[in-house]
Amino acid sequence: VLNHIKKIAHSSSIPIQLAIRKGGGTDAVALALAAKGIPTVVTGVPVRYAHSHNCLISVDDYVSLIDLLTAVCLKTNTGINCT
Repeated sequence: VLNHIKKIAHSSSIPIQLAIRKGGGTDAVALALAAKGIPTVVTGVPVRYAHSHNCLISVDDYVSLIDLLTAVCLKTNTGINCT
């Protein structure tokens, strides 16, 4: 799944940043471990001061994520209408 998303980002000229979490987690782990495992990728926007009253993000990062998720929907044959 990750390689598929990276290829779409590259072919669409959408910048991405990769991160590996060393602690904490997300609800996605439940999917990744369900049954025989469901391929799972977590997407998000880099945040400064997360979990505070005033977190900061880059608008460019936010727009890039929207562009990436849209491109993934449009370029992945799932039968889901993303328009």
